[in-house]
Amino acid sequence: MSGLSALEFRTIEDLQAGEHACCCFENDQERDASVVAWIRMGLRRGERLLCVLDTRPASELIALLEEVNLPVGPAIASGQLEIDSADRTYLLGGSFDPDAMIQRLERAAQDAVAQGYPALRVIAEMSWVLRSQTV
Repeated sequence: MSGLSALEFRTIEDLQAGEHACCCFENDQERDASVVAWIRMGLRRGERLLCVLDTRPASELIALLEEVNLPVGPAIASGQLEIDSADRTYLLGGSFDPDAMIQRLERAAQDAVAQGYPALRVIAEMSWVLRSQTV
């Protein structure tokens, strides 16, 4: 029981550069609330944002962000926000290559800082892992 007392509950807004969180959702509304909070915070902090989707098209996410009045159009146009799919990121080449993914993220973080962003903020749906892929 001593391990349970050490649990710390934090919000997405509490996350700082270099920290990681794994969030599980019971429904689309919970997922959407987290994604919106994550993108809102990244835009507010002026960070470079990479959002990797798996279960829905980018157009649906963009519509959701526009509904809550986030400046998604200008963020995408400027390159601050990139929305991509799991197939084009995690599963590029047909299967998951952890070394290639780490290299891509390292390169993206370096590029973000070189472009003047304080950090790279990444959020990704991991539901692709549950499909029958070679991992």
